[in-house]
Amino acid sequence: MVLTSWLFIAVNKYIPSYRSIWTAFTVLNLYVAVLFAINLSIGSNYMFLMNKPHSHTILDYLGPWPFYLLSLEGITIVVFHLLYLPFYILKSYSFNRTTNRKSTI
Repeated sequence: MVLTSWLFIAVNKYIPSYRSIWTAFTVLNLYVAVLFAINLSIGSNYMFLMNKPHSHTILDYLGPWPFYLLSLEGITIVVFHLLYLPFYILKSYSFNRTTNRKSTI
């Protein structure tokens, strides 16, 4: 999946939009909702949605269940924005270059 994303960026010159951050976030949350239902039905703990892992992890600093899930939502939004930042800078640079051109007529 990651390789496909890089392929779209490198070969097809795909540049994601700001809206794609929120689309990805929505799809991720829908996936988590389905996974939560699966966890409830079979007694599993995929993506640590039901409780924290037994070993010490960064989740220990994010609060008790279910509050660490909300903390992870915030972290996810920040990380998505950081991943989008190079594309935003590229778009801004490209826009400034096209708007600062002088007319040849």
